[in-house]
Amino acid sequence: MQPVAFFCKTFREDFDRLERMLATFRACNGDVIPMALSLPEEDVDLYRARFADLCLPVFLDHELTGFHQAVGTGWTYQQMVKLCCDQTYMADNYFLVDSDFYFVRRFTRADFIDTDGTPFTFLSPHGHYADGGTTFDEARRYIGGEPARGFMPEALSALRSGRVPDLAGDLAALRPLCRETNLSAAFDHPLVTYYCQSGPLFQADVLRQMRGATLAGSGVPAARLIGLSPWEANWHSEFLFASERRLAIRPMQVFHIASEAGLEQVRQAQVTEQQIATRYIAIAMAARHYDRMTLQ
Repeated sequence: MQPVAFFCKTFREDFDRLERMLATFRACNGDVIPMALSLPEEDVDLYRARFADLCLPVFLDHELTGFHQAVGTGWTYQQMVKLCCDQTYMADNYFLVDSDFYFVRRFTRADFIDTDGTPFTFLSPHGHYADGGTTFDEARRYIGGEPARGFMPEALSALRSGRVPDLAGDLAALRPLCRETNLSAAFDHPLVTYYCQSGPLFQADVLRQMRGATLAGSGVPAARLIGLSPWEANWHSEFLFASERRLAIRPMQVFHIASEAGLEQVRQAQVTEQQIATRYIAIAMAARHYDRMTLQ
């Protein structure tokens, strides 16, 4: 079992981006950290024909989740697959990437695992992205060399005061407590704003705790939690906060250019890939918002 592996859920429409991501992954991977891919069954033959020279383990989406994708649920199902990355049984921790990422500097296991073996929790009180709004202001200062803004001790204590909700009954009972980016009511802790993506590091034990809590109670697959709140990284984070595991918090490892307006922000600020590489290992170029595959 590896201490860390990369995991990417992809599909045929993203194969151009996947090719670019994998090329930069190989070029920057200082410790030959493995990567697993998950695909729809109908895309496997096309993948193997196009990427015949690669020897990456490939998994089928429905075999990881235990159920097939429903019509019209692609974005939601993608997150469900990510919540099941531990079912590959490759590693103790999984760094989640998308096909629209590309790597901009060399990385090693030390970027993901602390010296005592604790996996890092990539967590920040502000977003590390550009979308045309004011969030980029703080990210820009961080890229420019200012120290990362961390959490006040009382904010972390508030996050860690939560408890796993009762999942023994119908998960729909949780729906009134769940918000798109806010699960504080569901986990019964004070509201604290935090960002845990792009590029979260999922701990396999936390995902199995999540799966056990849902299956043992309601019999509903843990991935179905996405139907209550759509961000897989938030669910993992909340279960992690509610555990007694040590947190080794680090700023995000991926800078996310989330829209055309965000791309224009970065250009106007004259921020380069080289500058971003001093703070992040990768850039995410949101594929759903534009066709560009790199910043430059």
